[in-house]
Amino acid sequence: MTVSKTKEIVDLKVKLRSGASVVRVRPLFSHDSKFLIIASGSDVKVHSIQSGECVHILRYHKTRVISLQENKTNHLQVFSCSDDGFVVRWDHSEGKLLQVYNLHMPASSFYIPSGDNTWFVTKKVENQDQYRLYSLISKPKRSENVQMIVSPVLPYENAIAFGSEGKFVASIHENSLTVVKLDVKVVAKHLTGERTLKCVTCHPSDFILATGDDQGRILVWSNVMESPIRSIYHWHTLPVADIVFSTEGSYLYSGGGEAALVKWNLFLDEKSILPRLGAPFHRLNISSDGSFVVTTHTDNSLQIINSQKIVVQMIQGLTQGHFQGAKTANILPTGLLYDPLNKALVLNGKPGHLQFYNINEDKQLFNLDISGRNFISQERENVVLNTDVQKAAIDDKGQWLATAEFWDDGETSPQIWLKFWEFDVSKQTFVLNTNVILPHNKEVNCILFQPRIASQDMPIAVTTSNDCRFKIWGLKDDIRCDNKQSWTCESMGCFRNLPAGDACFSEDGSLLAVVFDNMATLWTVDKPSLKTILCHKTKSNKIRQLVFGRQSCCHLLICHDGDSIIAWDMLSLSMKWIVHTSVERIVADSTSDMVAAFCGDHTLYLFKPDNPEPLHTVENVSQKPVIAAIFVPLNEENSSFLRTSQLFFFDEDQNLLTLTDEAEEMESSDTKKLTVHQNLPATPFAMLQAESKVSTVETVEKKPLVDVSMFEHPDIEISCPTFLSPRLICSKVLQSLLIPAPQSDI
Repeated sequence: MTVSKTKEIVDLKVKLRSGASVVRVRPLFSHDSKFLIIASGSDVKVHSIQSGECVHILRYHKTRVISLQENKTNHLQVFSCSDDGFVVRWDHSEGKLLQVYNLHMPASSFYIPSGDNTWFVTKKVENQDQYRLYSLISKPKRSENVQMIVSPVLPYENAIAFGSEGKFVASIHENSLTVVKLDVKVVAKHLTGERTLKCVTCHPSDFILATGDDQGRILVWSNVMESPIRSIYHWHTLPVADIVFSTEGSYLYSGGGEAALVKWNLFLDEKSILPRLGAPFHRLNISSDGSFVVTTHTDNSLQIINSQKIVVQMIQGLTQGHFQGAKTANILPTGLLYDPLNKALVLNGKPGHLQFYNINEDKQLFNLDISGRNFISQERENVVLNTDVQKAAIDDKGQWLATAEFWDDGETSPQIWLKFWEFDVSKQTFVLNTNVILPHNKEVNCILFQPRIASQDMPIAVTTSNDCRFKIWGLKDDIRCDNKQSWTCESMGCFRNLPAGDACFSEDGSLLAVVFDNMATLWTVDKPSLKTILCHKTKSNKIRQLVFGRQSCCHLLICHDGDSIIAWDMLSLSMKWIVHTSVERIVADSTSDMVAAFCGDHTLYLFKPDNPEPLHTVENVSQKPVIAAIFVPLNEENSSFLRTSQLFFFDEDQNLLTLTDEAEEMESSDTKKLTVHQNLPATPFAMLQAESKVSTVETVEKKPLVDVSMFEHPDIEISCPTFLSPRLICSKVLQSLLIPAPQSDI
């Protein structure tokens, strides 16, 4: 695309809005078990366990946080380390930054096993695909006495563990376990045969450690420096994701792909299982008093479980595509949708679910179960398919939701469901209205609702499929039930027996454009009849997307086939312009005449359909390809360059990004001023004190009874023990304040 300097100079920036992983780093409990500290991208968040709300956001790091470590000498402080080698010491109870350290080396994982100044860092060897564990003496501005401890190691947090207050370190790599006594530098190495080790943890007090492997076995090792004694605990069928000892060391917790938490009694050889926790495990941790266990899952969620095996709190980030068995390469098949009623983004969530996400608060509102099926974990040898939502659409008023589910194992007939959901105001959620089984014979490619104008009462929806048909669905009175309406197929269309691809409505809803191979066809909606065919004579690539312009450009149709963008004029039925460039996705703004095009060179172009010259150009908009984008309308106009909307887009790394022209502001760590209870134990007297005092008595300004301006003297600082008793000096002070009486002539 030819790019020239725009007339209006706007400094546009790409900003990460949501989607950062909250499960990549093992979370920490505060010492009093009242707060949970998690890493979210480059931020550190402090959540209240009782309410689940975020009470502090600690911001300093510029890159991703890779480790959280507690301060062994002060239980109100934690350390965070980012992959660029910066370590920050925080007071998490007040949300304040205390000190910054620079390791002067990139870090893959970071550990502080004891209260001294010896830290451990996993670093990649230059020009090699290998990692090593180093020890160093921490200084605020530099690191001293850097020594290599173990090589090679894995760059994962749970692949290295320290035991007995940092006296020894255990590391796993493929099928080998390496144990090093740090005080005497004695090394012991053991092999586990063909089984690959996945995680390791150490006993809190004894010279005992445990490992989990890819066959679901847990090995508890003792006497590892000589002839090791191994005890085998086997329940998992899938690889063990993480293991952790209880506080006193008599129990062991494990989790894996079965989405179940297993608690092992090491003395009685018994186990208890808490199943159906939603998604495969990623990390585990336990509080210092043993009252809570936190489980992190691959769908970007955390669950806090108490000692009675009850889930007391759940912290949900932006749900990420994580499960195996999907037939599509796109991890976000529904794309990004906007719900105008809930003011939320709608996209794929858990398998068979849609998630409604509040982008302003970076918080999930709720999950809508579309398929109504339990999540089936994978098998060791076979891939198990879970039914997922393939396509979805919401009408412009937020009253109707349409979803398409698809399941095909390649052996039996494919199963397709088309469901229409109506928003229930009393329940504040979508309720199933119509379920159509096998609406098409093949996979559904597109669902969309017709724009509803003021004179139109009944909504209309369109679906396209690889079965070479598109169908128009309408809401009609249900003859089987009084006072109820349901969706039925009113008409359908086809063209040259070609698969029907993408589709879109014109701004007023009178025209329907449907893609058939390399041709864009225009149809009337009431009684589908073909009006015209738009096709470039030299372009044979299949059209991937098409959108109608808005407002002043509503007569223009924009198409792209991956190699070029073409604008068609509906009035003259002729091509207005063509630009040859690699295109990933285009999206139109419903509140203006702006169109965004994401290109293969990671460049974003904002233009109007009547002119191929871009109004704004942003380079390096994303490191990975953009797979979905949407313009979200704003409640009121602002001073930004788009004024009435904001552009959000989703990349392959599952980051939700936005485009803004606002200046970067340094947000304070205490962005949310919530009341935080004191972490210190409360005394009986403190329990009687109120957190705040309210009085209806008016405050009166205090005024001196006597004008003391005439008695001004410089302040005198005298320590209390040397100060005279008030009984001895009060008479002289009071006499000095008396006004002498006038003397009368006698």
